[in-house]
Amino acid sequence: MIVGDPPLRLGSPDQEARAAIGTSAMVGLVPPQYLGDLYVEVARAGRPFANLCSALPLPEHGMTVNLSRITTGSSVAAQDGENTAVSETEMDDTLLTIDVRTIAGQQNISRQLFERSQPDIDMVIFRDLAAAYAAELNRQCITRHRYQRRASRCSTRPALSP
Repeated sequence: MIVGDPPLRLGSPDQEARAAIGTSAMVGLVPPQYLGDLYVEVARAGRPFANLCSALPLPEHGMTVNLSRITTGSSVAAQDGENTAVSETEMDDTLLTIDVRTIAGQQNISRQLFERSQPDIDMVIFRDLAAAYAAELNRQCITRHRYQRRASRCSTRPALSP
C-alpha cells in the first residue's frame, strides 16, 4: 500500500490476493506433516565402557557368578648367569562372587495416548527406555569395575603390624 491510497475494503481483489499467501508459501513457519515423526530425545551417555567389557552368558540357575581372581601373578627377572636360579613366584587366587542384577524400568501411559500420539508413543518410550538401560548398564559396569579393583588391591596388601 502506498501512503495516501485509500484503505482497502474487505472482499476487494487486492485483499483476496494477500490472503492467497498461506501455509504453502511459508513452509518454514508451519512444519510439514512428516516432521511430526521427529522429536528431541533425552541426551544420554550410552554405554561406551560396557561395550569394551566381555559379554558372557549367565549360568542357567542361581543369582551369583563365581570366578577365580588371580591375586598374585607370575614374576620374571633376568637370570644372573648360566645355570643359576630364575625368578619364581607361586600364583594365587581368591573366589570372586558377582551378584546377578536386573536393570529395568517402565512407563505408564493412557490408552488414548497410545492410540492417538504422533509419533507413536510406544516407539518413543521404547527408545527412551533402551537408552536409559544402556546408560545404567554402563554405570553399573564402571561402578562394579572400580569396586572390584579396590577390593583386589585391598586383599593383596600386606597387613601392617604395630
